[in-house]
Amino acid sequence: FLLRMRRPPRPTLFPDAALFRCGAEQGDIGAALDLRADEPILNVDLSAARKRLESLGWIAEAEVSRKLPSTILVRLTEREPFALWQRGGRIALIDRSGEIIAEDHLGRFTNLPLVVGEGGAETAAKLIDLIRTTPDIEAHVASLIRVSNRRWNVRFNNNGLSYGQSVDLVVLRSFNIIFSPYTYY
Repeated sequence: FLLRMRRPPRPTLFPDAALFRCGAEQGDIGAALDLRADEPILNVDLSAARKRLESLGWIAEAEVSRKLPSTILVRLTEREPFALWQRGGRIALIDRSGEIIAEDHLGRFTNLPLVVGEGGAETAAKLIDLIRTTPDIEAHVASLIRVSNRRWNVRFNNNGLSYGQSVDLVVLRSFNIIFSPYTYY
């Protein structure tokens, strides 16, 4: 993003079209920058602006700098959507580490795995990676349910099969025999 401070009625954000791919709304980014048109560019607290940007769910990392005489440069690294996490009746979009990205407008992310339960967001990546090594099984997984923050229930589209935290590739391959029309030896 480039922000020009040439005394327009309001600062204007100019996204770099070649690099712009952020899920955060431009209005949220502008509000987090908190820049005023009448503010001298040297008075802008770059560190505070960076912290406010990084407090937005979509933003993993932000760099904010000045380019004199009248430009604030902003470089954003966004969080990558990894799974949907359900807890307490609410669903949130999370990244690989379990950080919440967003809790609204999640319709376009229904293709992501659904993780359910307290502690599930922080611990699901390893199990999801394991399931992704067997695409035949992945296609049948409906949700991953964290139980008592110590084990997983893997619910399939047809039925629910429960396995402890020690779910491994051998167990997943045994499911592959059930779901695949081919026999594995």
